[in-house]
Amino acid sequence: MLANAHGIAAANVTKRGEVTPTVTKARTSGKAFLINFAVEKEDGVYPMIAPGAALHEMVRRPSKNPLLETAEDE
Repeated sequence: MLANAHGIAAANVTKRGEVTPTVTKARTSGKAFLINFAVEKEDGVYPMIAPGAALHEMVRRPSKNPLLETAEDE
């Protein structure tokens, strides 16, 4: 609905097999393209911004990694 309100194409990705074709479609469209990636709670998707966190609180790597890097580290 958000993409439609702005007149841009969009796709919903719910399976791993849909990632590559959808990204290819977006990259070759030559226009703005919104992709909504639905991921499992257990999947590690980085970089990420936790719900309610600010953009500068982005986590670039898992906290288990001693090389934790945030946006402020740059």
